Amino acid sequence: MVNAYPEGKGIALIDCGREVDWSWPSYVIKVGTCDIGRHHADTTINEGEDATGIILDILDTMLQATAEETEGEFAE
Repeated sequence: MVNAYPEGKGIALIDCGREVDWSWPSYVIKVGTCDIGRHHADTTINEGEDATGIILDILDTMLQATAEETEGEFAE
């Protein structure tokens, strides 16, 4: 799948070795030895690590941060 969800509203799953539209992912997680060329990975998950658990932890942290930002907007 390449940029499977609408821009800014989901997760892009990108197959290794494909050139993709890098304009909208705001957080990039590289899994294994996938070559992402000149693009920056915010997190790298090595082969053999619990990729699912790490990704879920990152998503949970991002959701909490978004919720805190939204609460702050309503408090003002």
